[in-house]
Formats: sequence, structure tokens, C-alpha cells
Amino acid sequence: MNKLLSLAFALAGATAGAQTTLQGTITNTEGQPLFGVAVAVGDQAFGTTTDAQGAYRLAGLRPGPVRVRLSHVGHAPMDTTFTLQAGSNSASLTLRTKVYEIREAEVTAVRAGDRTPVAKSTLTREQIERINTGVDLPILLDLQPSVVTTTDAGTGFGYTGIRVRGTDPTRINVTVNGVPINDAESQAVFWVNMPDLASSVQDVQLQRGVGTSTNGPGAFGASINLRTTTLQQDPFGEVSAFGGSFNTQRYNARFGTGLTKSGLSLDGRLSTISSDGYIDRASADLKSYFLQGAWVGKKRSLRFITFGGREVTYQAWAGVPREVIDTNRTFNPYTYENEVDDYRQTHYQLLFDQELGAHTTLNITGFRLDGAGFFESFEDEADLAFFGIGNPVIGGDTLTNGDLVQRRWLDNTLLGVNASVTHA
Repeated sequence: MNKLLSLAFALAGATAGAQTTLQGTITNTEGQPLFGVAVAVGDQAFGTTTDAQGAYRLAGLRPGPVRVRLSHVGHAPMDTTFTLQAGSNSASLTLRTKVYEIREAEVTAVRAGDRTPVAKSTLTREQIERINTGVDLPILLDLQPSVVTTTDAGTGFGYTGIRVRGTDPTRINVTVNGVPINDAESQAVFWVNMPDLASSVQDVQLQRGVGTSTNGPGAFGASINLRTTTLQQDPFGEVSAFGGSFNTQRYNARFGTGLTKSGLSLDGRLSTISSDGYIDRASADLKSYFLQGAWVGKKRSLRFITFGGREVTYQAWAGVPREVIDTNRTFNPYTYENEVDDYRQTHYQLLFDQELGAHTTLNITGFRLDGAGFFESFEDEADLAFFGIGNPVIGGDTLTNGDLVQRRWLDNTLLGVNASVTHA
């Protein structure tokens, strides 16, 4: 009996001594720790995920060769084999970003390359995510060199403006995936019509001064070139909420199917933003969406993108007069209850790429932009003849002026096709 007990304890000790651990950290190519990486052991029933510091620990493994598989949304999976020694083993690994950038060529006609002699700066997706609270894109560019931004409501939501080197917005050329966004009539860009667009942008290039854009004379002042999010390898979904001063709220939901074996992908976003504004009555009620469907082949790709939004903002266009700015900084001269701007804008883009050779690509982009809406305002002692009201006579008196409410409508459509051949 004593011999049997001794043998059992000896076997237990040998088994315990044979077990080992594997631990370390997992980072991206920029050295930043990755949270939530799935770490699975191929031939043993073990697995774990990394913590906020990118650290992982696998215990209870057996010495000898072991295959470990790493997977994380937005990064290429990794399979690697370790030869473990009894006891503690360490291994730190790096995961590469995995995205399908099927449309890089479409912006070469408007973007500056590394060697192009143009003053420029670029905001990457990671940089945008760190500062994006749902404000209009000009506010996100506020810290770039030679940039001055304004916001009518004082919060960055609603009507915003941007100047680059003193150039007004009508001389700043704006493109999304190479498609011109400037209004065809006024050449202005109304960012309020595209709420939370930054949540669906992969990167933004700002060119200061004369730029490389082929989309008209606006490029003589500055250029802002946006590229929407690229396709992800794996499915994903996320919901976010944000709150701030002046009853500001933003709710955002994003999803993606990942790229299927047949080369199909679908992803999208829904956003809603509301704020009372810093300026009196300068409220904003903004809703927007982004939807992207794509097919990727070996030498060609096709992508359909639609995005847009609706904005209802109380007017604060007049600003705060100099004589009251020191005593009432939130002053708004507009007091009529429904003094609002109500507008809806929808963008459609169809992007096709065909590889013609090892270094040559054909790019064709068809686009359409629809917009419709109005602004409503109260007019005190308005000139009736200006509004087509021909001097009414009341009680023997002829009226030439009077109080009225006007609503001015706008309904327009812009469509076109861009085509280019790139060789690099």
C-alpha cells in the first residue's frame, strides 16, 4: 500500500513538473498594445484573450512544440509554433493591419504624393478616432497649420466654417473618394449636410495653397481630400454614445460583414446628434447614414457607396454683435420660434477599378448628389414688393412694408462621371 501511494505521488509530481506556461504581449505594427486578441492553442484545449495592456497568459500547457493562433478584428491572423520548455516561457508578437484597400487609385488625381511639392498634412484613421466626438470635419482640422475654423452654435455641431491661409470656403476644393463636394452653383461646402461623416472616413489630406486637384478652380486656395473607410477582412459591429455640455448627445452604430469568400462585403453606419448649442436657441438635430457594398475580384473591383443626412438647425448665422459680446456672449438676434434651416442631402457613388497591367489601373467613378430643403425666417417691416406682394390697400391706406414669415426652398441635383488611368 505504501509503495502504491509513493508511486501515485511520484506520477503526480512528474505531471505537474511537465506543465508549463506561455505569456507575453501582443502589439500592432506601431507598438501599441492590442486589447481582445484571441490566443488559441492549436492542438490543446487552451485559449485566452489579451487585456488592455495587450498581455496574455496560457497556463497548463505541455512542454514541446505547440502551435498558437492569433486573431483580432482588423488585423491579419497569425499562426506560429513555439517549442516550450518546462516552466515559464515568454513570447511577444506583432499583428499586421489587414484591410482591403480596393480604392486607392481614385484619389491620385486629387491627392499629393510623398514627393509632390505641396504643403500638406494627413489625418489617419487612428488619429481621427482619437479626436472624433461627432463634430463637423472642419473642427477636426482645427489644429492643422494655417487653419481657422468657426462654428455658428459655438459647439462644433450645425453650421461650421473653415479657412486655410485666409482662403474662404468657396476657394477650398473638397472631394470624397475623388468626387467633388463643392456646390456647383456657389462653390461652397455645407458640412452640416453630412453629419458625423468623420466616423466613415479612412483618412483626410489637407493641401494648403495651390493643390493637385483636377476638380476646378477651388484648388487654388486649398484642398481637402477625404477617403471613406476601406473594407475589413472580418465581420465587426460597434455601438457608441457620447454626451457633453449644452445637452449635446451623439449615438452611433457601425457594422460590417467582412469580406466573404466570393469577394462580397457590406458595411454601414447610422448616427444621430443633438445639441442645444452654446449660443441662445442655436439647437441642432442631425441624422446621417453611410452604406457601402463592394465586390472584389482578382483584377477588378466594384463599390457602391451612399451617404447622407438631414439637418434641422436653429439659425445663428448673424453672430454676436461687438457691443454685447462682453456682457452677453450667447446673444442671438433671432427669436422667431421656427427660424430654422431644414435640409436633406444624399450622395451616391459607383466606383470601378480595372487592373490593366502590373502598374496601370483604370478608374471610373459615377456620382450623383441630391439635395432639398428650406430655411424659414421672420422678416420685420419687409419690403412687400420684394416678395411679390403688390402694395395692398387696407382701410384706405396703402401698405408698402409689413411683418411676414418667409420660407425659401432649394431643390437641386448634381451628377457626373470621373475617369482616369494611373500608372505607378
